[in-house]
Amino acid sequence: IDDGYQDQARELLNGHTPMKHYRGGKYSAFDAGTRIPFIVRWPNGIKPGKQQAPFSMIDVYASLAALLDHPLEAGIAPDSRDQLNNFLGTDTAGCDYIVQQNLDNTLSIIQGDWKYIEPSDKPALEYWTKTEMGNAPQPQLYNLSVDPSEKDNVADAHPEKIEALSALLEKVKGAKD
Repeated sequence: IDDGYQDQARELLNGHTPMKHYRGGKYSAFDAGTRIPFIVRWPNGIKPGKQQAPFSMIDVYASLAALLDHPLEAGIAPDSRDQLNNFLGTDTAGCDYIVQQNLDNTLSIIQGDWKYIEPSDKPALEYWTKTEMGNAPQPQLYNLSVDPSEKDNVADAHPEKIEALSALLEKVKGAKD
């Protein structure tokens, strides 16, 4: 809905919900802006099917490099991970984690059923489109298996998950190739 233009897109929806039950929108830390289908067609290399494994678009670079047997030089696409088997449908587990970033540079990390959104002092709503950005001064934690709409922040009930996912996010931020 938020395509960067002040075009009344939200007002003109007339009851249509393109984001289904997901919260947020484009540029948001919530899943409505980042959970999108990714369609791959390669009749000679991939059997038709539906792959549900987690995958990040940033991993396309390293995955295609692996497909082409093209080694990446150190420092080239340091955040991209080889997920070729995900493409080919031979890996149904997918990425160990996925990092997301909203328009305000607030980061979140998903691992398994859990999503952690780091604290942020940025506005909760985008000014023009009123899209929820996912920004909050306190840590947010959602169990996506029971709350895919990210409505129930369970951070207070799971401090050990907050600690683990926060540490993983900090490790990813500090990783250098």
